[in-house]
Amino acid sequence: MRAMYTAICLAGFLLLTGMKSGGAQTPCDFMGISVGDKITPAEIMKKFDIKKYDLNQNIDILRNQEDIEFFTKYVTPTIALEVIQQKNGPGCHGDSCNIPYGVTIGSDIPAKLTFIYDKGVIRAIAVKFSSSRWSEVKKIIYQKYGTDWEVESTPIYITNLLEKTGIFLNRETLEHRTGGSNPKTNSLCEISASEYDIIFAHHDSLGLYQSIFEISLTSKNF
Repeated sequence: MRAMYTAICLAGFLLLTGMKSGGAQTPCDFMGISVGDKITPAEIMKKFDIKKYDLNQNIDILRNQEDIEFFTKYVTPTIALEVIQQKNGPGCHGDSCNIPYGVTIGSDIPAKLTFIYDKGVIRAIAVKFSSSRWSEVKKIIYQKYGTDWEVESTPIYITNLLEKTGIFLNRETLEHRTGGSNPKTNSLCEISASEYDIIFAHHDSLGLYQSIFEISLTSKNF
């Protein structure tokens, strides 16, 4: 009876603290870099074995005639910017670093990464990949971050501004119920994922429809 009581109490504690069934707390990291970590842009690039990059990248979409033409062609700043980032390659600007190619997740899934930081501390990580690989990546997410998610499915209309077309799709979104923690800094984070990231079709190497996985810092040194 005493052993059974202890087991019940332990199970309740794991549930309340948001710990995974294996006993480890949900992490706030992606491939070894966690929100709450203090890390330099050069160290980020080294972590992903990116040898050619620009630490002072100019991403002003209106900096020259060629980029003005990009903006006019792709209509929205968001889409124009990602096309320009694809052209410029890996680099950092202001408070962010972008790796538009050269990284794979899982065994062979191409991804593009964005790291947002403040005073050297990582505040957010965004990972984008083709929506055609959503099911594969979702399995990986469940394996690493556990299965404690709020899951919703809603219709979405995605417009291809370049082709003047659009399509209705069903979007699955995941919101981690308890969030995670960074054991090195005691930081806390929110974790989410969406089968389709925005309502516009993309025009870079990942394809028209892209999924996103995000980790955001919610509390530092708590």
